Amino acid sequence: MRKFLVLLCCGFLLNSCSDGDIQVKNFDFGNVEAKSCGSSTSDFFIYEFSGNEALILQIPESRFVNKETPEGTPISITIDNTVKVIYRIYDGPVTNATLCSSIPPSSPTVTEEWNAEGGTIQITTRAVHSVVTSTGEDIINNFSHSIVFKNITFNRGNDEYQTTDQIVFGTYTTRNLNAPVNFVTIENIQKCADNNLLYKLSGNQSLELNLDNDTLTTLFANEATTAGAPRQLYISAPEQLSFKVYGNIITTENLCSGDTGAISEVWSAENGVENSSGLIEVETTTNGSNFIHTVRFKNVRFKNTDGLVFSFGNDYDFGQYITTN
Repeated sequence: MRKFLVLLCCGFLLNSCSDGDIQVKNFDFGNVEAKSCGSSTSDFFIYEFSGNEALILQIPESRFVNKETPEGTPISITIDNTVKVIYRIYDGPVTNATLCSSIPPSSPTVTEEWNAEGGTIQITTRAVHSVVTSTGEDIINNFSHSIVFKNITFNRGNDEYQTTDQIVFGTYTTRNLNAPVNFVTIENIQKCADNNLLYKLSGNQSLELNLDNDTLTTLFANEATTAGAPRQLYISAPEQLSFKVYGNIITTENLCSGDTGAISEVWSAENGVENSSGLIEVETTTNGSNFIHTVRFKNVRFKNTDGLVFSFGNDYDFGQYITTN
C-alpha cells in the first residue's frame, strides 16, 4: 500500500511531522522573486531556488496575461500534462545557470525529484506603476503575477505521496509591452488632411487629439497668445484625447484613412475638472508666416475599459503643431 500524506495547512510554512519513516517537506524558499527561462519558446518555465532546492513551474507563457484579475477571483489552472510543478533537491548549491543553461553544468546534480500529479495553480495579477513624484508621471511598466499552489500532490517516488493544502510559490513579473513610448521625442504634431485628427505616431502606438471643427479652429487660431495666457480646453468627451495601441505597426495613411486593423488597447483621457485636471493648453507664437502652437496636457489621466489609469505627468509637453495663414 502506498504511503499518502495529507497536510492540512493554510500557510506558507508547514509543521514537520512524519508517518513512520517518511519526513514531510516544508516548502520554504523565502520571499524570492520567481525567474524564467526560455521566454518566447515552448520550453518556457519559471522557477525559484534556495540552497540546494528548486521549485519549477512549467507552464505556457501565454497563461501570464497582462490584465488585472478581479479582486478575490484569481485565475485557476489545473496541474496536468501541459502545466507541471517539479520539486528538486541537488547535491550542491543551485544557481540560475543550474536551471537555465542550454548545456546543464556537470555540478550540482539532481539527487531527488518530485513531480506534482494533481492540484490547482492560482494566479492573481496586478499592475505595477512606476511613479515619478517630481513630475507626476505614473506609467504601468510591469504586471506582477502572484502564484499559489492549492491542494497539490507530489509523487515522491517509492510509492510515497505528499499533499499540501497551500504553497505560496511567489511573484513572477512580466513587462508591459504596451507601455507608452516617450512621445516628447517625436518631432511635431501632425494633422490628417481630410479630418481634424491631430496625432503623434510611433510604431503601433498613437497619441491622438480629435476635436470638432469649431473647437479645433478656436484652440489653434492663427493668432499669437499673450505670454502666460494660453488658450484652454477641458476634456469633455470620450476619445477626445486618447492613447491607442494597434495590433500592427501603422502609418499616417493607415491612421488618417481609418484602415488601422485591430486595436489592442484604447486609453481615453478622463473628463477635466475645472482648476484641477484634464486640461489642454495651447500657447501660440509666430515665426515668419508660421504659427507655432505648443500643446501641453495638465494633470491628464488616461483610463482603459478595465479601470486602469496612467498619466504622462502633471505638465506634459505634447509638442508643436504648425499652421500657416
